[in-house]
Amino acid sequence: MSNINRVTISLPFSGFYNSIHNMFIDSLVERHFEVDCIHDLTESQDNSINYAATRLKYCKELISFYSELAQKELAPVPFELTFNNLYSPREYNFETDQIMATISMRTMKSINAYVSKNLKAELTDYLLENCTTRDGFYSYYSNDVNEWLNTPFKDFTQAQLSVFFEVYLGFSDINPFELESPNLYEIEVVLVGE
Repeated sequence: MSNINRVTISLPFSGFYNSIHNMFIDSLVERHFEVDCIHDLTESQDNSINYAATRLKYCKELISFYSELAQKELAPVPFELTFNNLYSPREYNFETDQIMATISMRTMKSINAYVSKNLKAELTDYLLENCTTRDGFYSYYSNDVNEWLNTPFKDFTQAQLSVFFEVYLGFSDINPFELESPNLYEIEVVLVGE
């Protein structure tokens, strides 16, 4: 499928900085070196781990999980979510890591239609919670659900499409320790030089 028929979205993900996802990566490292705590690693062991590559591997496995989850609802629509990249900010003051994925335009339109028809209340709640300007936060997006629902699909930004995907899935982040995805637990840490 050509890129013109695909759009890029960010997936529901809280990032790695001091998060449950970082704790999960730590648990993979602990298992690899057979230690009880990440702080029990020797300096040599810690330096041997390619954390960036291990995080990428983890993100790609999360893409598979998101695909399986979304496919359950959109079974008649071919669903293909493809890893694009992991964006990590230089500093974590105002933003966090984002998993970027591409999805077919057809599937995204189906998700948009499904949310508009079946999850209007959930979209309303999401917009009021996340798109309402308040002290210390200025929203660039309207919190009016009717404005969103009356916007032509072609006019949505990447961030807006990501909102529809998140509302469709029904959560803003996942706890990898609670997932029934054996593939996550089978991820091997990547060592420097691999």
